[in-house]
Amino acid sequence: MERDGADWSRREQVWIDLSDLFLDSETADILPGLERRLRASGYDAATLDMIVTEEVAPVVIWNLSAPAGAWLGAPFDEAWLVQEIARRRARRAWLPSLRCWWRRRMLAARVPEWAALRDRLARDA
Repeated sequence: MERDGADWSRREQVWIDLSDLFLDSETADILPGLERRLRASGYDAATLDMIVTEEVAPVVIWNLSAPAGAWLGAPFDEAWLVQEIARRRARRAWLPSLRCWWRRRMLAARVPEWAALRDRLARDA
């Protein structure tokens, strides 16, 4: 995927939207709006699951373990988030199977709302 164009801009917005799941706060109140934005993105549930697991989570999952992480009302800096995810995507220097397994376990433990949201997106597609 090229960095320029509508698809890249759409992807960046999805990264920003999904990063809200990793804020150190209750996410129940943001889920309806997040679900609407993810549906409007045009990505299917499987692609969104890959994006959150392989692109967003590696960059921001640490926030859920930090004593004073970013929280709702003080979201991640969007420029930093996009730059960091793009940098990691360009590198792709990881062991996909092992790291993906670990990320999925961490995601399930730290952000259980994602599984329910993903299932709703898939079911209602």
